[in-house]
Amino acid sequence: MTSYRTAVRAHLPLIGRVASLLAFAAAGTMYVKAWPIAFDAYNAVCPPGDRIFTPGNRELFQSELIEQTMMSVGVFALPVLLARSRIAVGANFVAAVLVLLLSLGLSHSAATPPYQCATSFGSYEDHSSGIPEFELFAMLLLLLIYLTAVVDLLVWLGRWSWPMLKRVAGHPDGPDPDAGRDTANRRLSDPERIAAGRIEMHGQT
Repeated sequence: MTSYRTAVRAHLPLIGRVASLLAFAAAGTMYVKAWPIAFDAYNAVCPPGDRIFTPGNRELFQSELIEQTMMSVGVFALPVLLARSRIAVGANFVAAVLVLLLSLGLSHSAATPPYQCATSFGSYEDHSSGIPEFELFAMLLLLLIYLTAVVDLLVWLGRWSWPMLKRVAGHPDGPDPDAGRDTANRRLSDPERIAAGRIEMHGQT
């Protein structure tokens, strides 16, 4: 049991990265599935003349949406793969879980009928499906994830380069074991050094 727990702790960063990637991918899938539900909710209440989601542009939009979502998942995956510390891995995992939980509610909110159809200029502002709010939250969370990744990489580079800089500057790691002995010898006078040497030789014999 102890060896199993030790193995899990050793692979915990890898488990966190994989879980975060799977959560982001699942959230992207829920996001893509929410759009057809929003299309149907809009077309169900708006007259045919105001419908902007026709079958033709709906299929084109769906194909473009899948491509954009896959790119977005890749953008979210980059800081997850670059995370070095356990804190950064944990922060990415929490962010992925939040995005996944919010995406699970899109299937319900996207079915909400809109209270306004297309305007005379043919534009439509979505205020009922919850998709724009999800996109805004995901963008803000993405900025926070990348900020955490930058700080994590700077800390990692500092820890990696600091011992090397100390060696280049002539300051080796750790104290010199002979430094204390040399300092003590410098403080002793000549007679005291001779006496100390005799005592040491006597102790060795």
